[in-house]
Amino acid sequence: MLVILGDPARSQNTLFEAGIAVGMGKRVIVITDPGGETPPPDLDGLLTIRARPDDLQAIAFALGQAEGRTVPDPVAAPAIGHPLGDTRVDELLALLKKGGPRERSVVRVLKTALEEAGTVTVERPVQDTHRRIDLGVWSDDLDAIALNPLLIEVKRTLSRDAVDQTLALLQGSPMHAALLVYLDPPPSQTDGHEALEVPLPVLAASLETLLERMRTSSFAEVVRDLRNQAVHGVSAAS
Repeated sequence: MLVILGDPARSQNTLFEAGIAVGMGKRVIVITDPGGETPPPDLDGLLTIRARPDDLQAIAFALGQAEGRTVPDPVAAPAIGHPLGDTRVDELLALLKKGGPRERSVVRVLKTALEEAGTVTVERPVQDTHRRIDLGVWSDDLDAIALNPLLIEVKRTLSRDAVDQTLALLQGSPMHAALLVYLDPPPSQTDGHEALEVPLPVLAASLETLLERMRTSSFAEVVRDLRNQAVHGVSAAS
């Protein structure tokens, strides 16, 4: 069953019908406008896609990733990104501090930030026992720099192992590039460590840096800047 949230006047009837479908054991997929309200807690656990109902390309991407299929051919309207603003970034940083460094907490906050910034994201199911990507991201804004769709992997520390694992995940996916988001910076060169070089098509940024840049820039603009830095040989930084 496909549930589309948008018109407040129809939401209650829609949620009621969705509840009946869940009770009957049917699969329910929820589509909600990224600019609208957060879906109610009653829908937790269901596959939820934050995209405009007419954005068929973004929805097809999300469904394909959820089913482990490849990305379909382009078909329709764009998913356009925008900055989050100071207030929302401050709120998300506070949520990170409250949730601690646990991977799932970090992924949930990052997923929220990306969706509210206008991208379509798909999260690896918590119950999935097979190792898959943390997040798959779709945004038509990334097409201009040939990085759409984008794999996102969250790691505690930026290290050679983290980079190698991300490269391995990328090779086994239909994604064109990957963004490695880390919590702790790499060891400093002043401690006798060599600067860690992250090879394309993997980009790297700390979560704090990513959110701070999204105060005034869209996610695609941040990724474009990271790509430009990598092309010009700038080492990964916190």
